[in-house]
Amino acid sequence: MNFSTEHWASHDRGKKKRAEILAYLSKYPDAKPQELAELVGLSVYQVRRHLSTIHLERGIQSLAVA
Repeated sequence: MNFSTEHWASHDRGKKKRAEILAYLSKYPDAKPQELAELVGLSVYQVRRHLSTIHLERGIQSLAVA
């Protein structure tokens, strides 16, 4: 059985949220997770998880995850 999350609706929503986070960080690179959470409508925990995913996917070293 081929297990892939690529076609799940939640996977697409996550991609969109990460794109929103990255767009905001491109303008405000020192934004804190709380600020990002309020902007994209997620919890701080979810934003930190997305920042970790972005870090892994793109190798970005300078994101504030704390």
